[in-house]
Parts: sequence; structure tokens; C-alpha cells
Amino acid sequence: MDHREVPAQLLPRIRRCAHDPQARQRDEDPSQADLRTVPVRPGKGRLQGRRPTQADRVCVSSARATRRANEPNAPAPAGRAGSSLQTVEHLLRKHRDALLEKWIEAVLSVYPPETAKVLRRSKDPLQNPVGTTLFEELDRLLEALLEGAPDEVLRPPLDEILKVRSVQGFSPSAAVSFVFRLKDIAREAVGAPQRRGPDPAAVHEFEARVERLGLMAFDSYVQFREELYELRVQEAKRQVSWWLRKLGRNDEAVPESRKPADEAAS
Repeated sequence: MDHREVPAQLLPRIRRCAHDPQARQRDEDPSQADLRTVPVRPGKGRLQGRRPTQADRVCVSSARATRRANEPNAPAPAGRAGSSLQTVEHLLRKHRDALLEKWIEAVLSVYPPETAKVLRRSKDPLQNPVGTTLFEELDRLLEALLEGAPDEVLRPPLDEILKVRSVQGFSPSAAVSFVFRLKDIAREAVGAPQRRGPDPAAVHEFEARVERLGLMAFDSYVQFREELYELRVQEAKRQVSWWLRKLGRNDEAVPESRKPADEAAS
């Protein structure tokens, strides 16, 4: 076969590939066999025929792109990772209002129904100081979590919520349960893992941050309860001292019940 016949044989196929990227796959590349049969001119180190044209490049690039797209779990092209993989923070911010509302419901779930209605009734800090504090600090805490803020930024709003709960006498598990509920709320907002969904490693990292926040909440709540007990003890001592002075005794007088047994008998 004369080498001058090669361009005429390849030209229709190249044109077809340029207009139809899948044509090259359907034809099973018979052009490669034709090229291998073309004789080489003496002194030339390449196959005979014309130089590659733009149609050749389009055909080859289209075939590669089609083959890459059909491969399972194919990596995203360079520079487009953000379009195929959304971050957890982006998805959570997209549903931020719904997240905050569900988190408020989780906080109020440990209160009796009537108390929860009262806490929701007004946003005036004078008429509803407890409810206003809870809702404002939850908003601050959620924003800090979405920003990936350090512990020293997360602690102030968390402590304000736990101070309220320590005075209300909740058990430690009931007081800090709202923190761990955020994991379920966030998982519902993110949805099931999918190809264009968040990176599972990023989801795990966010949940780990929530768990650390829960441990911080437990430590803070125990500390506030201890401080509250200490204040109550000091208040009880002041009341006893006041009653002793009221009865005409000095501050160091010992109550009858605490006197030694032999002195009390005499």
C-alpha cells in the first residue's frame, strides 16, 4: 500500500471522531492497524503520512475523556475538586437556620412542655432572660463550630448555657445531651454519602469536634455544680450565724447538737 493513500483513508475517520467523540470507541481503533502497515521511508524514524492535525488531537482527547468518565470512582480533574466534593461546613451553612431550630428543640426537650412554651414565648431579655440566654448562646456556639473555632472561642457560649442548667438542677447527662444531639442533626442535614456529597473523613472530623465539645460541656457542668454547692453551704453558714446572733450568742457559739456528750449531760 502506498504511503500517499494513508491520509485519504484516515481523513473520514478523523472527521467523524471530531464530531462524534464516541465514534473512536465504536470503531475499536482499526486505524492503528492501518498505521502499522504503512511502510517507512528510508532514513525516517516515524510512520509515514501527514503531520497530526487539530482533528487528531480532538479525537484522541475526546476518547480519553470518555474513557475516564466511564471509569468507576474516577478522580475529579485537576482544579475541579471543589465542584465534585462539597465540604461539610458548606452543607451545614446551607441549612444553618434549620440546624439551629432543631438544636433549640433538642435543648428544650428536657423541659416540661409548658416550660418549653414559656421559654419560646418571648425574646425580650427582661421578660424571658433564661430563654433569651439559651437561644443567643446556642446561635453563637453553632457559628463557632461551623467556623472551626478553637476551644477558647467555644467555651464562653457553652459555659453560659451550662450555668443556666446547673442552677435548674439537671443531671449531668440531661444537661449536656443537647451537644451530642448535634451529631444526629448534622448527619440528617448532610444526608447519605454520595458521589457529590461531603468527604467521609470531613464528616468524621466534624463529629469528633462535637464529641470534644460534649466532653468540655461535662467538665464545665460538674465545675458549676460544685461551685453552686459551695455557695449554698456558705449561705447556710451565714444563716446559722445570723440566727445565733439573733439569739444573743456570739459568732463562735457552738450549737447544742454539736457540744461534747459529757458537757451536754452536765
